[in-house]
Amino acid sequence: MSTSNIPREDLLILLASFGVSLPLNTKIPTDDLHKRLSHTLDAAQQFTAIISECNVPLPLLPTKYPSWAIEKPLTEASARGNMIEYVKAKTSHKGMTLSTAKEDTFAEVRMNIRNWGKMFECGERHHFLMDKMEMWGVYIHVVSVHEIKEAPLFIVLYKEVHAKPNQPITEQVQTLREADTTDDSDTILVSRAWTTELERLTILKLLRLNSKRLSSDYHPIDKKVESKYGLKVSFALPLGPLSLRNIGKLTTNLGCEVCGDTTSISRCVQCLSVAYCGTTCQKSDWPNHKVMCRSVKGGTWRTVNIDMSSSKSGQIKVVPHHAPFPHIPRPGPTHNDDGLDPSSSSATPTANIHGSKIFLVKLQISLFDTTDILIYDRQRSFQAIWYREHQQGLFDEVEDMLGGDLKMFRWARKRPINVNQRPTAGQYTTRHQVPPGYADTRIFRGILKNCLIEIDIQGEGMHLPFKMAETFSCAFSLRDEAGTVSKLWSHFL
Repeated sequence: MSTSNIPREDLLILLASFGVSLPLNTKIPTDDLHKRLSHTLDAAQQFTAIISECNVPLPLLPTKYPSWAIEKPLTEASARGNMIEYVKAKTSHKGMTLSTAKEDTFAEVRMNIRNWGKMFECGERHHFLMDKMEMWGVYIHVVSVHEIKEAPLFIVLYKEVHAKPNQPITEQVQTLREADTTDDSDTILVSRAWTTELERLTILKLLRLNSKRLSSDYHPIDKKVESKYGLKVSFALPLGPLSLRNIGKLTTNLGCEVCGDTTSISRCVQCLSVAYCGTTCQKSDWPNHKVMCRSVKGGTWRTVNIDMSSSKSGQIKVVPHHAPFPHIPRPGPTHNDDGLDPSSSSATPTANIHGSKIFLVKLQISLFDTTDILIYDRQRSFQAIWYREHQQGLFDEVEDMLGGDLKMFRWARKRPINVNQRPTAGQYTTRHQVPPGYADTRIFRGILKNCLIEIDIQGEGMHLPFKMAETFSCAFSLRDEAGTVSKLWSHFL
């Protein structure tokens, strides 16, 4: 079955299972979604970090690299994860249960490849991923495992197998197993695993993608046997969660707001929040876009730097997603800029997963004497502490807007900036006047890695006559009645 036959709806669900969440009503062409899936698979297997950046020549010739050492635990090396997943696993009560939900496809595919390493150590190298109806499946033979940059490189033979009137697929698979006389393992059994169709299509997509990167001269078994039984050669690297930087790249370009074209687009010069392929699409979308556009572009903008390297107090600090608040220790000589031990891998600065789209943020004030403000978005893609000492005048202004409340919700937008031309604290930039009937609007800016956070500090009681679309990365769409920012936040929790 061709992986190009994955339905568009399943493509979007599959990408979301990797963390690449796109609007369900996105106009991006299906061909572009398939390309995005290929880039997503490469990001998950760290192809750039392991292959491209290590100057590994392509096409790849596996025999140039050492076999995986027996004394090195292959199972452990086949399982890639991060601190966030570790914490979730520790606190989850679900355990390691199989899932048939499409939303869990990426997790199940990762588990399958991890099992290749586990079973290879036990001498089992043949696998068959099949459906419960035994109509079609994918036969996989892990021929060998090599090592590249301390990562296992699984060399596999694979074939898509379909049931025939007079020959069940299990019988076909056993024939494939017995045809390979080069296998020196102790067992002739084939490990079978029930999988969903989307899981099998994803693994086929990965193997076909990597197969093109192998040298045409490389044949792990006799070339005639490969040809006779229709076996194809490929490789796989362990899959792991995408970095926020990769998620940001894969979710940023959503194409033209109207037609989805991603080849030649330009942003609305007024608000820079949506993109169009040309004037025709821009004019057709203006009735839907004008209220948000006119509301966002007005106001006075203020700038505060987020220092990602300094350990001095009095700065806005980026903190890991799972860190508690307000018990986060203040920066000192024994901590890095997020108040945690410098060796903590979870302290890595976050990337801009929203692109230039407008989104909602929550500002929450501490109850302690050392009053600070926690700032984060609905998806917790970033989380920062704003210490009172830093630009105290602006801090007090925000605190006044809070009144007696502990939290408030405001619009935000991140956009790429030139890090060599960082704005100075306290810098003002006057923009267009706020449309009649709206309260004064100010924007708080802060640098988060190579992105600018702009938090809309709107006047008390300001109402916005638009709402967000179904997913967080969408542009805003109109609605008939006005709604408060806090209602919008709650609507998507």
